[in-house]
Amino acid sequence: MAEESDLERTEPASPRRLEQAREEGDVPRSRELATCTMLLAAGVGLWVTSESLIRQLNRMLAAGLSFDRAQAFEFDRLWVQLATSMVDVVIACAPLAGLLILVAIGSPMLIGGWLFSGKAITPNFGRLNPLNGLGNLISAHAGVELIKSIAKTLVVGIVSYIVVSRQLDTMTALAVEPVMRGSAHLAHLLMVSFLTIVGALVLIAAIDAPYQMWHYANKLKMTREELRQEAKEQDGDPQVKARMRQMQREMAKRRMMAEVPKADVVVTNPTHYAVALK
Repeated sequence: MAEESDLERTEPASPRRLEQAREEGDVPRSRELATCTMLLAAGVGLWVTSESLIRQLNRMLAAGLSFDRAQAFEFDRLWVQLATSMVDVVIACAPLAGLLILVAIGSPMLIGGWLFSGKAITPNFGRLNPLNGLGNLISAHAGVELIKSIAKTLVVGIVSYIVVSRQLDTMTALAVEPVMRGSAHLAHLLMVSFLTIVGALVLIAAIDAPYQMWHYANKLKMTREELRQEAKEQDGDPQVKARMRQMQREMAKRRMMAEVPKADVVVTNPTHYAVALK
């Protein structure tokens, strides 16, 4: 029983084991959390910048569709106008793009932290083994991922149905509204529906992130034998260290005896000795 317990992975990963895993590019990650944060950032960014973005795009569209007679016959001027319009589009979308870049960079800090490792992109031909792939397909982790995907589809589908069904009459009434007012109303409905549906992913992310942390810690668990072996590698073999200490004591003893001055014993009396030190 003691041997079996020593071979079972029951001990938490040591700091050295965690450091080695990070060096190999293995850190906990939650794709659901990253997707949720990116979609929420996109929705909030569009909500905040929608008016100015629509205004700039309308102005650029009007400027792009109007040109004089000289531009119609001079393709160089058309290319210049097209390049200018593309630059204007990039500038108009820059605030939203900057927000998404910041969220994409900052989202790994929520779980796992930043990691820069070349080993993660090193080709590993062992992954091409079909037996390993088949083992991953029928593993417990694959089953959890399948259940999670089904649950995510059901949650998003149910929330989408509820949102669309409640807004169906409002969407039908958009046909009789003026163009400008109807367009603004439609944009508002789409934005509210998008944020509501994405908000449903928060529930999935809130479940997936703790699970990924638990799965990562469970994957890196160590046996007691591995912990003892790691301690030997870091601190050295206790038997070797004891032997080295014994040899050091013997060498120190020999040095001490060598430093003791020699003495000549001269017998001057059967009961008394005179010691003359050299």
